[in-house]
Amino acid sequence: MSIQKLERDSGPRWRARILDKDGRQRTKVFKTRSAAEQWEQEMLQIREQSTMPLAVLLGNVEDGRNESAESCEENEAGASTRLTLAALGREWSLDHVQQLAGSTQQRYQEILDQWILPTLGEVPASELDEQKCRIWYRKLREEQGLSARSISLILTIFKGFLAWCWGAGLIPENPSSRLRGPKTQAPVFTFWTRREISQFLAFHEDSHYLVLYLLALNTGMRLGELTGLQWDRLNLQRGTIHVTRSWCNKESRLKEETKGKRKRLVPVPQDLVQLLLQWQEQNPEPWVVTESSGGRLISRHFTQHKFRRACTQAGVRSIRFHDLRHTFASHFMMNGGDLYTLQHLLGHHSISVTEMYAHLSPSYLERAVGVVNFTTGENDADND
Repeated sequence: MSIQKLERDSGPRWRARILDKDGRQRTKVFKTRSAAEQWEQEMLQIREQSTMPLAVLLGNVEDGRNESAESCEENEAGASTRLTLAALGREWSLDHVQQLAGSTQQRYQEILDQWILPTLGEVPASELDEQKCRIWYRKLREEQGLSARSISLILTIFKGFLAWCWGAGLIPENPSSRLRGPKTQAPVFTFWTRREISQFLAFHEDSHYLVLYLLALNTGMRLGELTGLQWDRLNLQRGTIHVTRSWCNKESRLKEETKGKRKRLVPVPQDLVQLLLQWQEQNPEPWVVTESSGGRLISRHFTQHKFRRACTQAGVRSIRFHDLRHTFASHFMMNGGDLYTLQHLLGHHSISVTEMYAHLSPSYLERAVGVVNFTTGENDADND
């Protein structure tokens, strides 16, 4: 048993080797080491639990000679399609899902376990076709209590799962590619007005958490990025924050990446810079945002109890803490900001996510006036 790295023009590959019960060698090439290790473990379990030779279980009985990397790749799809979707789901989780943010990992795994594998988990990959995908999708749409947005999300993850399997050479094609999700309405978000912001900040002017509120409202940073923010990421001379880390509640640790895995510089208003300089002198903690008793802020307890109470005490609409991020983005656009700058400030992977704020810009449609302007009497002699 061994994992060997192979250098290819298209990128590195990983070859797993295992001996079956008859002592014959079985090899297989993968695009990632984690997938090779997972396959090796699954084959070992099959070998230990079965009275049949592993090579017979897998098919493609080999004569014991060392298989070349090229022939491994040719046989890879045939061997892998004998596995069920549940087995491919484990490989997908190890190779792809575990690279996502903690909360996203949990959501993807829950959807896989609750909505995909109970119906399709025992289906051999070689037998999965478009008809089975459509039957699964029709059953999903008939489920009670699922909104169009939930169905659309489940379908997106399902198609992404099969696209990963196809891209990794584990299935010959993606039979879900022609499935179309339900039409969904644009996401609705809530944000405070300027009056509500002023009223809330004035009431909590002496609060221990004023720095947290001001950072959220003036930078649009996510709560995990704020609770994971340390002083070494601030350049108060230049008035910038280098957003490179995020606290992951699921894993209870500081991760050296953000939710979208995009490092970014965020400017800080000068008034807030001065407050942060004073706060740094008074606060010896390595964390910028802390509990009133000291130590890193525990976000879940804070959002569920203290922030809601803070809204009520200030006499403003009760919103989620995440809506402070929406508040920043909304006022950025209403004050003349542009979408591409906002995309960078928020750390969105795609501009399509940022576009939900576009309608708030007062010049969103005004800039389009006159870009195309045909009138009568124009000379068309130069037209092609």
